[in-house]
Amino acid sequence: HTDGESKLLSLMLYFPDDEMQARMPLGTEFYRPWTSVNAQRWSNFANQTLTGEEQEQLMRDLDMFYRPIFRPNMLVGFVKNHLSYHALHPIALQSGAYRKSLNINIVAA
Repeated sequence: HTDGESKLLSLMLYFPDDEMQARMPLGTEFYRPWTSVNAQRWSNFANQTLTGEEQEQLMRDLDMFYRPIFRPNMLVGFVKNHLSYHALHPIALQSGAYRKSLNINIVAA
């Protein structure tokens, strides 16, 4: 997803519980289109909801170009635009464990 239209900036500060979490793929994933044709096709500033089939095609047309390490005090962020696709795929943590982060979102009034 690209987030709602009013969002301008997102920052995430990570706080893993332990070293094991710091080695797991828990960082937010950032995506970009493979081609300019895909960029035009998936331009989505309004963050419109996609059907299941559209979501599957989107994931085939995007490339995950960055997933930061989920290490203590790691700060990541992005400026929202029409192609600021990001996600966190389903994760399996041990019972009682949490993916902790401080999220700061700057929005237009």
